[in-house]
Parts: sequence; C-alpha cells; structure tokens
Amino acid sequence: NQGKDAQHYKEATFHNAHSYFNLRQYSEARPLFVKFLTEFPNDAFVQDAYYYLGVCEAQSGAYAAALNYFDRNLKEYPTSPLRWTCRLEKAATVGKSGNYQEAEKQLNALAAEPEIPADVAGQVVVQRALLQIVQQNFDEAIRILDAFIRRYQTDANSAQAVQDAYL
Repeated sequence: NQGKDAQHYKEATFHNAHSYFNLRQYSEARPLFVKFLTEFPNDAFVQDAYYYLGVCEAQSGAYAAALNYFDRNLKEYPTSPLRWTCRLEKAATVGKSGNYQEAEKQLNALAAEPEIPADVAGQVVVQRALLQIVQQNFDEAIRILDAFIRRYQTDANSAQAVQDAYL
C-alpha cells in the first residue's frame, strides 16, 4: 500500500519480473522490467534488467528492440560479468533476425576471446552449429562441434557446458 516507498519494494519489483522470466513467461516479464527501469534507472540491477529485456524482446520476435537492450547493456556495463552472455544473446538474436553473416562474425569474435568462461564457450559452439544448421550447412555444423569436442575432450567444464547448452 505504500507504493515504491515501501520497504523492499525495489527488490520485489525486480524479483517479480525475474520470476516471470524464469518461468519463460516473457510477455509478462517485459512490462515489469520496464517498470523497474522507469522507477529505478540508477539501480545496480539495471544491467540485469537490460539483459533480461533483450531476451524477452528476442523471444517475442522484436529483434531490433532486443538488440537495443543488449547494446545498452554492453555500452553502459562493458566489464560486467553479464557481458559474455549478453554478447552471446546479441549474436544469437542477430542470427534469428536473418543476418547470418553478422551473427557468425560476432560468434567467432566471442569464441576468440581468451577470457571467455567455459559455459559461454560451450554455448557459443552450439550457437555456431545451429547457425550452420539453419543455413543447411550440416557438414560445417558437424565440423564445428567435432573441433570443439577434440579440443576440449579432457575438459570436464567445457563438456558440461556443451551438455547444458543442448539440454
């Protein structure tokens, strides 16, 4: 009843949106994240809200809006731990929009990053392979997956990352 002055209102606003996001109810999450950004534009969770809004928009097919949120996240928070998954989602969204060459370019640049976390590296491989499958380049998709497996066959973290990305 106290509105945004209530204790824990800010956290509840964000976590309510995040709960819908986790349930993959993106159309319900989207306006709640927008509300959060409107009411708390300088909060530490803004970078998360940008990322989640980008995913929500991409899931609804609003690729330009999604890319705008991903770009804002990357521009305003260039060293954030979210930068890896944000770049991954941005590249995947570019691919979903039909710009396969640009998506491949972004995925290859991300894969070449020396500090990329293993879980994101595994997801990049899967996205690169899916991009080839969409273009019906099945042999290239197999080559991408095979090269990754050969390179990281003894790395349990990378193997788990690929497994998680497929599941």
